[in-house]
Amino acid sequence: MMKQILLLFNCLLVFLLCSCVDTEKNKKFMQIKTSYNGEPFVYIIPNENPLSCFYLEKEKNGMYALYIGHMSIKYLQRVCIRKEYYKVEKLRADEKVHYPTYKAILERLNSYLYFMSDKIELDSLTQINIRTGDLAELAIDFSYNWEKNNDILKDRTDFDQFSIAINQTSLNKDINSILEKYSLRVDTITSGIEPKALGIPLEEFAKSRGIKKMNQNMPKIITDAPIRVTCKSVRM
Repeated sequence: MMKQILLLFNCLLVFLLCSCVDTEKNKKFMQIKTSYNGEPFVYIIPNENPLSCFYLEKEKNGMYALYIGHMSIKYLQRVCIRKEYYKVEKLRADEKVHYPTYKAILERLNSYLYFMSDKIELDSLTQINIRTGDLAELAIDFSYNWEKNNDILKDRTDFDQFSIAINQTSLNKDINSILEKYSLRVDTITSGIEPKALGIPLEEFAKSRGIKKMNQNMPKIITDAPIRVTCKSVRM
């Protein structure tokens, strides 16, 4: 009888622990439908503005493309559908803009993939799309590489120049360190299909991203360009 009671107690304890983990896993995220396209967006809820936004798009072949960006709470209030507005009201609206650090973005990507791991087959994720302007400190390395390569690659297309510059950063290694937990790895990293870039003054960029360490080698203008990471499954 005592053995049965102990077994029942252990089962109950495991259940409670799993429930706590699952609650912890889900409380960082919320799904909000917008009037923009009716599709759900998944947001990490940080104490920062703008929010990190993860949008998963199912392609015609059944595979998924992930888009990562940042959206202000005020913008979210404008585009969410009316019945979902109560969710947005819970978010802390901060007038100041504080973008997450590069390290925080990687941590959020890892948390998001963990969050989605029991909702879709992650080996159906074939690409991750993000702009360098949303990669904080890494954007400085990218911009430095792009400027450094200008003379050598001046006759190449923007697509080629951006693709080469991003592959001279640590992005491949950093993304791989996350993907390998989910039996995925980076296949290629290139510029986005339409490599339209924006220029952001270094001081403005550094201030909004909380970058305090500045030096003379940093580019005066930060290049904000679209980047596409293609992924492949490594499951046998």
